[in-house]
Amino acid sequence: MISNFMGIAVVLIIAWFIGSFCPTFAMVLTLLLLRSSAGGAHCRNSYNCSLFGYIFMPAFGYIALLFSGCPMSLQYVYLTGCSTVVMLGVVLKAPFFTQDKPRAVARSKQLKIRAGLLAIFSLIAAIVLLYFKETKWGMGIATGLLFQGVMLFPPGVKAVSLFESCVNKLSLRGGGK
Repeated sequence: MISNFMGIAVVLIIAWFIGSFCPTFAMVLTLLLLRSSAGGAHCRNSYNCSLFGYIFMPAFGYIALLFSGCPMSLQYVYLTGCSTVVMLGVVLKAPFFTQDKPRAVARSKQLKIRAGLLAIFSLIAAIVLLYFKETKWGMGIATGLLFQGVMLFPPGVKAVSLFESCVNKLSLRGGGK
């Protein structure tokens, strides 16, 4: 738990340095709500997971920041696309847990329903935030929905696996285990 909080703190510090704190924070909050119910692609060890988060969370937060400067109509199109991806992911794939992180089959239906409700709640929050011109926060939530949805589908799982494979090869080349 301490490792997770430290990881979130590092992600937010990186986001602050690159100027995308608000959308990254909104994205992280969205993922904190959804990941425990929906699951998604995971790295096999905490080092790779932390590294993945340090690189991609601030990067996606920066993408959300860029969308927050776009016309409102484009923001709503982006939000619609993001929410469509996550809802399809929840309906078709959630809860998705790797062999390293299995979940009880008996709780599967409960987790799917909870993930769907949390995704809808997040979508409503993003719409309200956009309505009140809090575009950085709204686009952060939208990007969190997109990120969660992608991590439920094979391309997201493959991307995480490829990232982990590359990190492992580089660390082995440098003498790591």
